[in-house]
Amino acid sequence: MSTPHSTFDFTQYLTDSLSTSPEDFKVEVLPGGYTNLTARATFKYPISLPSSFGYTDPIQSFILKLAKPFSHFLPSYAVPISRQTVEAKALRILRGEELEGVAQVLAQSHPLKGPELVFHDTTSHVIWMTDLGKSRILSDYILYGSPQQATIETLGRTLGRFFGGLFKVTKNPPSDLTRSFTDSRRLMEFLTSQTERIVAELPGGVTPEIAALLERMRSALNREVHPEQCLGMVDLWPGSVLIDDNGDCGLVDWEYFGLTDPGTDLGMF
Repeated sequence: MSTPHSTFDFTQYLTDSLSTSPEDFKVEVLPGGYTNLTARATFKYPISLPSSFGYTDPIQSFILKLAKPFSHFLPSYAVPISRQTVEAKALRILRGEELEGVAQVLAQSHPLKGPELVFHDTTSHVIWMTDLGKSRILSDYILYGSPQQATIETLGRTLGRFFGGLFKVTKNPPSDLTRSFTDSRRLMEFLTSQTERIVAELPGGVTPEIAALLERMRSALNREVHPEQCLGMVDLWPGSVLIDDNGDCGLVDWEYFGLTDPGTDLGMF
């Protein structure tokens, strides 16, 4: 499927950004992105990035995520481009900036890890992140791999420990911190309205099953707000979880991080 994103030239972008030769690296566009176009850049040897990036460690491989004000998979599906600023801030918080305790929760949730922010290019709307390595999304691991029961159980306990800890250290966060973050209720309102618009255009129309699902989504929007709010991924699903052959796992796609109810993340998952 060709989309406006398909024409983005990551190779030229890196050549211009780093004043380097295309022969020094290779770019692999990664599958599975619905909202953004994502690629892995791998250099022949570790490089030092420009001082303006603020990232001082030598790096050989990193992830690039391009954002536009629409979905990569469905260009007619409008998505706020501010999501990238949210993700950059969320990654900083994961590393211990702006909010105490979150980095410790992540460190205590081994083998779970999250990417580090390398650079946020606000002009080209490209976010640079550390590479969590060759892995598969959880759904592919379960459906097409050789999943071990013990690995899946460990992952379940790890996710529960992380999100439980995240709730404890971010419970009722200050408004000055959450002002720029995603409000889960507004996100759900947006997703529901977009879903209604898309299914209305389906060739078969709205089936009874789809109508029932939409009604459940509307009902969820009308429930009372939990008295204790916290910060969460808000858009957690199996595609947000990466797992490799050693059982190490990573959480990606933090662009809807924001204020939510306790348990919402695991409930969506």
